[in-house]
Amino acid sequence: MKPYQRGASTLDLLIAFSFALTLCLLLLPTVYRTLELTTKARALKNDVAQVVQASNIWYGKEIMRTRCLTLQHPLTIGALMDEGLVDRQIQTLDWNIEVTSIDNDTNPLWNRPTRFVITVTVPDEGLRNAMHQALSPLSADNSALIFDAPIHADIANTLAIMDRNTGCLE
Repeated sequence: MKPYQRGASTLDLLIAFSFALTLCLLLLPTVYRTLELTTKARALKNDVAQVVQASNIWYGKEIMRTRCLTLQHPLTIGALMDEGLVDRQIQTLDWNIEVTSIDNDTNPLWNRPTRFVITVTVPDEGLRNAMHQALSPLSADNSALIFDAPIHADIANTLAIMDRNTGCLE
């Protein structure tokens, strides 16, 4: 090109702008999907933490209400919602959360729960795989991620005044 040719710098600028725009349009969906999955993973992590905290509070209230270490009523996500410990919006279109307890089987007469199991059903396989990589659940199957949390209940002082045959306070 001749140095005095008109429009050469404008054409170079147009080519550079077109290349940058094409590159952005190709990368934008990938970046958006990654950010979306990261945001959803953080939301699910917060939801699971909220369910674990609410379950511990619910179990403490249940001990105070029934004066027994054994569960008189089953632990469900509905029970946590009814008590106002978990927001009803925790069940989203992207996942469904369920919570149960695992009992300690050392005493043949009564069992007290020792762990909470939070099962998160994620219908979308791509989202489930991304959540599995981001959150490291205890286990996963074809449709769910399973998280495990110990029950934080200090019962050392309670054992002295407990009826060992029923698991209830005397």
